[in-house]
Amino acid sequence: MDRTPCFNTLATNRHLARKDAADSALADLHAELTNDMQKALAGLQNAVPSFAGGTSTALPREVLKSAADEVVEALDYMEPAEALMLVLKDSACPLVAKLRRAVVDRYVESNVDSIAEARGL
Repeated sequence: MDRTPCFNTLATNRHLARKDAADSALADLHAELTNDMQKALAGLQNAVPSFAGGTSTALPREVLKSAADEVVEALDYMEPAEALMLVLKDSACPLVAKLRRAVVDRYVESNVDSIAEARGL
């Protein structure tokens, strides 16, 4: 008779069940956040779940943030920024043309005085 200890003990099974439940909960949260942001981008809601805190002195807590703020924050990452630059470059949509004008106007307004001063104008 083999006396090799069985590693599939009750504790291991409980641990695996908790891990599976956590994985499932994370997948559910991923789907929820995806759905919320898609609805926000379609204009169906104004806020999306986000977090605040998470410093060395405070645990993160869930808060609602403006979808616009989350979009601006997402543009800090290369993939969304590259996708936006392609839209601005290639789209013939009148709404994108309006966005282009707004970006150009903001760029000029933010930089004209400092560049003029740097050039001695």
